[in-house]
Amino acid sequence: MDSFNRIALVFPLALALIAPSNPGFAATKKPTDLQILGNQTAVKARSEFLLQLKNAPSRTPNLEYHIDPMINPALLTGIKVDTSLSANFWSALRPIDQKVVVYIASTENFKFLVDEITPNSTPAGLFGDWLGHKYLQAQNEPHGFFGGGAPAFDKNDNPVFMVYAPNGQSLGNGFWTQTTSHEFVHVTQRYLMGGNMSPMLGWVIEGQADYIGANFATRNSSQAFASYWIQLIFSMARPDMSPKTLGWNKQQFIDWFKSKEITLAPDKAGDIPVENYVVGAMASQYLYGTYGYKKVNAYYDKLGKIMPDCGNGDSTTNVKCTPSRQKAFKDAFGVTMAEFYPKVAAHIVAEIAWAKKNPSTYQSDLLRIAPSPWSNAKPQPPYVAPANLGPISKYGNPTLERNTGSPGSTQFVDPYPPNIAAPGRSCLNPNDKATLYGATMTCIGSSSAAKWTLDPGQVVGPAPKP
Repeated sequence: MDSFNRIALVFPLALALIAPSNPGFAATKKPTDLQILGNQTAVKARSEFLLQLKNAPSRTPNLEYHIDPMINPALLTGIKVDTSLSANFWSALRPIDQKVVVYIASTENFKFLVDEITPNSTPAGLFGDWLGHKYLQAQNEPHGFFGGGAPAFDKNDNPVFMVYAPNGQSLGNGFWTQTTSHEFVHVTQRYLMGGNMSPMLGWVIEGQADYIGANFATRNSSQAFASYWIQLIFSMARPDMSPKTLGWNKQQFIDWFKSKEITLAPDKAGDIPVENYVVGAMASQYLYGTYGYKKVNAYYDKLGKIMPDCGNGDSTTNVKCTPSRQKAFKDAFGVTMAEFYPKVAAHIVAEIAWAKKNPSTYQSDLLRIAPSPWSNAKPQPPYVAPANLGPISKYGNPTLERNTGSPGSTQFVDPYPPNIAAPGRSCLNPNDKATLYGATMTCIGSSSAAKWTLDPGQVVGPAPKP
């Protein structure tokens, strides 16, 4: 809390002691979220986040840490707290018993990440030598480079992400404090998407991560959220980013959203532009504030089911991708994407106008507004798997397969419930046994590509009646 607020709290208390019977006296009130955030959509989105956070379970998730011994303990505490909290926050979509491997290092010792991640990664996880490029950047900026990354799955089929920051990193920097929860959003997205992000538009991928990250970083103070939200919006003002976007009108944002529906394969598209993060975050705020978490969760789940229609993400060659994306949106929210664009564009214009009116209202150092949200965190007990835990599917949606016949061959979805062993689904340990509706299966294949296979003569019968 800054000095101004401390005075504001003490002063009315003194007056109340002097003149308690004065009926005209009104104590200074704490500002409401509407006064802080400026509009009801932003308030509703914030309250939806806080409610989901409050209702999240508090179990210890299945997490495996690889920790640089040189990391600042304060940074390490924050990363661990936010990883565990994120796992519980998303537990309605991704089981917390599915192991996540987390790599943590100081920027000064970024080589720790290279040495630890490389031998445990698949070729796809190291594609383009992205880790080597980050290592070079860390060497050039050892005291200012921070961030994270979620390079899909390791060679043991575990979801993976990493987090790094200089040991002197300020805990009041919102761009830092949102990093861990931002990366965990990508872990959840990848689980729902069957490992392939192609169904999601760029602003859908990064906008959700940025919006959720902003809330996690400021979960104990709406004023801290407002501070970071203003900083995030103005991050587009840098000349090397998208400064013109801050002056766009409603129609320009509508046109921007329409243009983003055309997507290319990652090797042609390159990195996702920064405005996808920030404009996408404001769009996510609108979605959460207008439709609520259940419908947004349903939207991402529906996107996961259309992965075969989008293939490598090139919507110009995968002709089913765009209509399938549009259908997923309409099915989740009840409006078309074309109907959504004018509404979200108006919200974004209003958010930018609000940020321009309040550039100096709040301290940019979030610790001047509220304590770090993990300042009183206590260590969690070790993870213990439930006694009745069965096999956990690698992905959240049923396996999507394509027959390898003639062009245009049919696609099918397996009919089995999620998160169980079923024919054709990935398994971890070759030769393991499982049953489904009375039929026996064996895990067959190499440890990196094994699948459940029905034993000879076995046929999966109907599901038992409840």
